[in-house]
Amino acid sequence: YDLDALRNEVFPLDRLGQRDDFELIRDEDHTLPGRVEGFRVTFSYDEADKSATVDLLSALDPGTNVIYILVISCETACYEREKGAIEDILDSWTVESGLR
Repeated sequence: YDLDALRNEVFPLDRLGQRDDFELIRDEDHTLPGRVEGFRVTFSYDEADKSATVDLLSALDPGTNVIYILVISCETACYEREKGAIEDILDSWTVESGLR
């Protein structure tokens, strides 16, 4: 398993990125303690006449055997209103060693 496959594990980001209504807000590497490597992606897209925003943290253990994923998603207006709380949650996310 690798980070390229992980990018599309929950959402088909490669396909979504080609849509006109897709807006990439953040795409950055993210490393957690214990050499857990991953990325954080934030994006918005329209679905059924509503705009949704997704914040996705994904990571792989050093042996590339275990994936860790945290997704927070809501309508874009809700995301903007609760952005501070969402940031706090994502910034505090950790992976316990030995967790499988």
